Amino acid sequence: MPARKLIGILLSALVIVALMLFGWGIRDTAGFFASLVRAIFLPLMVIAMALAATSAQNAATTGTRTPAGQRVVLALVQVITIPLLVFLPYADKRGILVVRTEWLRWLGLVVAVAGYLISVVAVRTLGKNYSVFVTIREQHQLVQNGIYGVVRNPIYLGTLLSWPGACLVFRSWLVLPVFVFFLVFAVLRGAQEERVLREQFNGDFEAYCRRTWRILPYLY
Repeated sequence: MPARKLIGILLSALVIVALMLFGWGIRDTAGFFASLVRAIFLPLMVIAMALAATSAQNAATTGTRTPAGQRVVLALVQVITIPLLVFLPYADKRGILVVRTEWLRWLGLVVAVAGYLISVVAVRTLGKNYSVFVTIREQHQLVQNGIYGVVRNPIYLGTLLSWPGACLVFRSWLVLPVFVFFLVFAVLRGAQEERVLREQFNGDFEAYCRRTWRILPYLY
């Protein structure tokens, strides 16, 4: 991996850690790690994002067919997620919008880890076909193996689990609006992606759709 990309991944990891500890209170990092679940969750989150970034090191932002307006949508996602990294630990420490049930932390940890694993596996399965934006790259292939043999949009499934799971780790009531936000994002972006793939692969994509689920196995 080029040194520049490695440095970028390390800086991203440091930013995640810094934002969460800043939200909690930088003078009380011991308090953050006093919870076993939080102590497990933070490094796992960083590792998962680093693995996904490493797997996506050849990711493209444009290709031979790229629908417009995607930068705005992705910017909106960042506007939602970056403040969450600060607010969730901030609210957890101060009892703001929290459910005072400790076992929810463990449930959230399991759900978040499942989401991270699904996303990392999905990105690695796509390989060079992975794109930051919905786009068709040159020599693009319709990936149908591995996790893509069950779900057509597993990265969105991973997101639907990881962010609400993170909210539960911090016992936050925001788990509900966060889930709704990412569900709407997954449905709309998944539909856009499938329109592009249908135009590119025609009958092959239709056959693929008939034997797989869009996002949620056995549900949707």
